[in-house]
Amino acid sequence: MATVSLRNINKKFGKTPVLQDINLEFPDGEFVVLIGPSGCGKTTILRLIAGLEEQDSGDVLIAGENVNTLPPAKRSIAMVFQSLSLYPHMSVADNIGFPLKIAGTSKSVIREKVAAVAEMLQMSHLLDRRPGQLSGGEKQRVAIGRAMVRDPKVFLFDEPLSNLDVSLRAQMRMELKELHEKLGATMLYVTHDQTEAMTLGERIVVINDHVVQQMGRPIDLYESPANTFVAGFFGSPRINLLEATLVTADEKLATLRLSDGLTVQAAVDARGAQIGDKVIFGLRPEHVRLASSDEDETLVGRVHRLEHLGDMVHVYVALPGVGEKVCVKVKAGSEYPQNGAQVDLAFPVKNSLLFDAAGVAFPRSA
Repeated sequence: MATVSLRNINKKFGKTPVLQDINLEFPDGEFVVLIGPSGCGKTTILRLIAGLEEQDSGDVLIAGENVNTLPPAKRSIAMVFQSLSLYPHMSVADNIGFPLKIAGTSKSVIREKVAAVAEMLQMSHLLDRRPGQLSGGEKQRVAIGRAMVRDPKVFLFDEPLSNLDVSLRAQMRMELKELHEKLGATMLYVTHDQTEAMTLGERIVVINDHVVQQMGRPIDLYESPANTFVAGFFGSPRINLLEATLVTADEKLATLRLSDGLTVQAAVDARGAQIGDKVIFGLRPEHVRLASSDEDETLVGRVHRLEHLGDMVHVYVALPGVGEKVCVKVKAGSEYPQNGAQVDLAFPVKNSLLFDAAGVAFPRSA
């Protein structure tokens, strides 16, 4: 397997920037997910690594070797696209073995490698079928098998599950995770689906506006986002982000005014900010709590609407003078208020996040 490095990568399509000063290191054997909205540049990164696109400046290294001038066939990579592009007139065995046939590999070696890959993917019984006789998940396995048979150093996946239904996507996510554990291969996976990113990635790269916003473990991106974009990209329902004004701040605690008479606190180091600065207060719905009226440090609001999701109820609460409604996650079956009811909300200091006016996070308190 191999480490993949991108150093000072820049890319434009005409005059339109696609990637700006991208510096990334994908360690040997790691499963890394690249996520971001459509058009952010994540697929272009895969295509640059594969040699299907050429960067305007910067270097691509695979296993320490600069591959800028190497054609795709010489880069020891395999790519699985959203469109599987299986040959309908060929059997599953022939589809899987086709890259080896093109490379001039002997028939005996092809048969041996195809059989080994099919056994690993639990599709030996499908080798004589044609793509038209397969389910969506089986076709996906054939495309993955076609990539595996070449023994590449790096696997590149470009939204390979996006055409599958919800239940099949969940099943294929499990199979991909298990495949990575078996192969120990370096895998780079592009998606716009936060569930895929959080469940598959050992690390996640978040891209927006053609630059890397943050890279880290799924739990780090969720609990300590670098900015409001990353904070809002993960979590369902999305994080509560409320405009506020900084009242007091030191290295351990910041006090904020949401509106006249409404203040909250965040356990962050906000020493770089000035009193009176406009800031953004963040708290995930599962951390907001419906409280009793006799508790200290609660805010009084009124239920605006309810969303019933089977196992959970999302309670949206309007606070006086605050434009955004605050979402609270409540377990179904427990007591929850009805539309129009007055409620008290508790905002735990230890879970609160704080961002400056530009959306950049203040560090959490030590």
